[in-house]
Amino acid sequence: MSSTNWIFCKEWLFIERLDERSQRIQALLKKSKNDWEATLFALLARNFGLNVNGATFLSIAHSFPFSIVRKLQHNAHALEALFLGQANLLPENSPLVYPQTLKKEYLFLKKKFGLFPITVPLDFSRLRPHNFPTIRLVQLAQLYAATPSIFSRIFSRGELSTAWMEDIGVSSFWKTHYTFAKHSRSQPKRLSKSFIELVKINTLIPFYFTYQKANGNDVSEKIVEWIRTIKMERNGLIERYQKLGIKATNALDSQALIQLHKNYCMPKKCLLCTFGNQLMKER
Repeated sequence: MSSTNWIFCKEWLFIERLDERSQRIQALLKKSKNDWEATLFALLARNFGLNVNGATFLSIAHSFPFSIVRKLQHNAHALEALFLGQANLLPENSPLVYPQTLKKEYLFLKKKFGLFPITVPLDFSRLRPHNFPTIRLVQLAQLYAATPSIFSRIFSRGELSTAWMEDIGVSSFWKTHYTFAKHSRSQPKRLSKSFIELVKINTLIPFYFTYQKANGNDVSEKIVEWIRTIKMERNGLIERYQKLGIKATNALDSQALIQLHKNYCMPKKCLLCTFGNQLMKER
């Protein structure tokens, strides 16, 4: 396949992938009664949970009204108590001051807002410590304490502004802990560039595409420009395609290949695939 045809195919595959994600975002938007900020919060929560705990993190986000997050703006401790409490991660009897104050704050919030924590356990076993649910929930709390209106800050003037997110870390206790039980070497545990890039790919770009589409705007060209600037995802699937001679250099390439594999290669829909049709013509 010529380089020109591959460029066309991967852009088409990427926009198709965005359209599919847009439908899921619209469902979340409906659930939030057309509250875009609440929808973005749910999407970010899912992303912070990664593949292992994403669905459970989404359940946590849906376990309380987003209006509570708005009411707790700038209060990182209260947001940590809310998120960790709803995740059912707060210890019952800890000798440490921080967990005790969190528990007290959470019990106050629970009574005030009539909250019920989730009962689905979170998975720690398949994760590196920096991705533990405790750390990701605290980082999410710090993110919202620092920036109440995340949508406005990220998409200010129609650009994707995320450099400021690299300053988001954890509160003092978590610099020396990954869980409530065990002390560790002190680290700031800030959001890494690679994690923020995943947030861009999986949450921010699909969300912006959906928002603009709902307002009658076609931002496909801008979105494609954004995705080209992000490093490609690295996983076994992308490596297999590269061994077949399909080059991937950025996130547009990797997202297109994921879409190609999921919607056309696996279900064997070669005749419905622009990429597959072109390959067959060249044989």
